[in-house]
Amino acid sequence: LHEPRELRELTVRPAERLTTGCVVLRGRAVYYAELPVIKATSKAAAKIVKDPKTRLEVTISRILAGLLVVVVVYLLLLLAVYIRVDVGEHGDALLGAAPVIFSLIPTGMYLTIMVSLAAGRVELAREGGVVRAAQAVETLAETDIICFTELGTLVGTSLDLTLCADQSGKKTSASRVRQTLGDIGRSVTAQSPVIGLLADSYEGNLRAVREECDQPGLDGWSAVTFGEKDAAGTYVLGARATIEPNLLYPVSVPVPEGDGTAKKKQLVLAHRAQAIPLVDEHGNARLPDQLVPLGVITFSDDPDMDTADLIRQYREAGVRVRAFGGNIETILGLLRAGGMSADEIKEIEGQGTITGRDLEQIPQKEWGKVAHDHVLFGGLTPTQAGDVIKAMEEGGNSVTVVGGGTHDLPALGNATLAVAQPASTQAAVGLADMVLTESDPGILLRLLRKGQTIINRLLDVMKLNLTLVLATGILILLVRTLSVGFPHLSSHGSMISMLSATIPSIYLGFFGRPRKPKTFRASYARTLMSFTLPAGLLLAIITLGVYQFQIATTGSWRTAQL
Repeated sequence: LHEPRELRELTVRPAERLTTGCVVLRGRAVYYAELPVIKATSKAAAKIVKDPKTRLEVTISRILAGLLVVVVVYLLLLLAVYIRVDVGEHGDALLGAAPVIFSLIPTGMYLTIMVSLAAGRVELAREGGVVRAAQAVETLAETDIICFTELGTLVGTSLDLTLCADQSGKKTSASRVRQTLGDIGRSVTAQSPVIGLLADSYEGNLRAVREECDQPGLDGWSAVTFGEKDAAGTYVLGARATIEPNLLYPVSVPVPEGDGTAKKKQLVLAHRAQAIPLVDEHGNARLPDQLVPLGVITFSDDPDMDTADLIRQYREAGVRVRAFGGNIETILGLLRAGGMSADEIKEIEGQGTITGRDLEQIPQKEWGKVAHDHVLFGGLTPTQAGDVIKAMEEGGNSVTVVGGGTHDLPALGNATLAVAQPASTQAAVGLADMVLTESDPGILLRLLRKGQTIINRLLDVMKLNLTLVLATGILILLVRTLSVGFPHLSSHGSMISMLSATIPSIYLGFFGRPRKPKTFRASYARTLMSFTLPAGLLLAIITLGVYQFQIATTGSWRTAQL
């Protein structure tokens, strides 16, 4: 079992009491709530997990700390004057410049950044990513590794699960339906691309099968009767048109309309509580009747999807792709189905594949190197997947994990950014920093680029404000050296700040152009300094040059200030 608050794996015995929030990771269990939780008794329930600051937050904190130092220096000088301490000519010069530099300190920069981030979250929601964590925008932009735990999201072949409601309007448990689909995918002997995708997309276990029947074809169906008490009855998975006549009540899920770019087919998972023979006395397959619909799986296959091109676009955005799944051959088969050529598959195999069994033979302290050297991970246990993600993050990477099942919880919990897919389990959504509203393979790439654009806009805002502050500071030093008055009056500072920083910051915060991805591989401080230092110096020199020209022309520095 797994406790999401503390992200640790527990082993429990029958009849052992549990706290709210535990989910099954391995094995099978049935448990029920005896009492509502009034007061948490577990230390883990009271534990507050502090998210580490993002690089952008660290940079902003340092800038504000630097500005605070400037303020403290001036306060000390003012205090010295107040108690009649001689601060010398340089101190007097600094005090004289204080009103000017205070009027230009970017007091609105922090507010502009916060408003821009809030607007960015709205933009991401419009693109199909609902942000649930305050740091998600920055973390998404800084991502350099994306891990997919369900290959359908990457290859353009996806399964969207919609739960069915009974006649009273109550929906079936999502975890039960996902578990059943995963059990079917792992247990039936008649394998197909759809069955393989079920096994890869949903958590489940290999179960003993008492009887199964497979009727392939466009409108075919498969039925299985498990030989275990906790999965009593017969389960049927088949085309909607084939299953609907045998249902006790109609399915309330609408039929999807084709959009011209993707082929969509709906499968219905149904259940009959009493197991019945799946063949008649003549040996012919018999589709069970009196079935209760549990869920509708919309199988989408985008024929125009080019998985290799999508992976290349991720690389161009500065992001490496890692894939987790069941069997390595199943993963490679899904990649072939996604349009990858034999040469591209061979290239991926050359980049490194590893199974959970092979991973066990490697000391855990070397898993960071394993995570760096391999791109496909097959058959990993939930704990192994979580440890591999943790090793990636400890290696200095910003890791985004896309998942949705209970088996994905350790990986999602150890990720820098946890992204839940549509129809994810409640536990996965609870851990997610962002929830996708669509299963489109390209949606995360669009969100990534949008996040990078948002952060680059904020960097532009910071560059502009810091350039103005730096130029003012350089002017103070130059003016003191040349023994001339300051180029403008302190009363002009607010207008200069508004025209040269505030208004452009508003524009840049909402309409700035995207920048190259390499911006996110470099230090934010280095990015800011590479622009601010030369721009601030040049602005100060030009301002002083114009000021000196006006003094030479008018003969009065007071007139030149105007």
